[in-house]
Amino acid sequence: MDSTSTHTSTPNENTPLGGPAESVYPKLLPELATFGVLAAIQFDALPQWLDLPMEDTVAWLVALEAATLFLMFTLVDVATRMRRPPPWWLGIAVVVGLVIIYPDVIALVVAGWQLGLWVFLPLLWSLMERFRELWTLPDASRIERFRRRALSNGRVASAVVISALFIATLLIHAALQSGEFDPDVVIYQYGVPLLAVFYLLAAFDAWRVHRPAFGIKPRSLWPFLDMGDTDRVDPL
Repeated sequence: MDSTSTHTSTPNENTPLGGPAESVYPKLLPELATFGVLAAIQFDALPQWLDLPMEDTVAWLVALEAATLFLMFTLVDVATRMRRPPPWWLGIAVVVGLVIIYPDVIALVVAGWQLGLWVFLPLLWSLMERFRELWTLPDASRIERFRRRALSNGRVASAVVISALFIATLLIHAALQSGEFDPDVVIYQYGVPLLAVFYLLAAFDAWRVHRPAFGIKPRSLWPFLDMGDTDRVDPL
């Protein structure tokens, strides 16, 4: 899940673009925890009391990213280009509109409910935190808006790169196996490691955008896929 949070202090144009120093490590925990679970699944190192079926866990994480990736990308794009927080009624209308545009989110919430409260409640809380950015990001500092845009763009680009690697790997595997392969073996050998890399990249990116170098030259993790969109905060 997306681990970032907004800094809602009033921008100060006399402050260097790098902004004040803050602890970034709590922002890395969700991504690193997911990476740890995937690594434990890969090496069959999960504790006995934690029963997480590999197929269900991988399918859930992929569905989660697929359903929310472009929704959050659109949300961040809108919120970082607003000059003031919207009235509550307009914000709710925007949220409803985004859910209509990306209906997979509704299916994801329903699936989370069916899987149990241990999945549903964190998912609901995460979505509410992200939608709250409509009211917090417009008042955030300029560098924080750059950070959120870079993280959003980087996550989409990472998903594209990892998906392309997975497809290429499957094609090579199928060619070597004469088109025959066991789906469980493929998930273990390729799906879990590549998904783990995705979350490790997300954690690295959350650390990267809080480094002084980002304040000097804000850019996405994958600048050649960004097309200069990170510092695009012109009004809508």
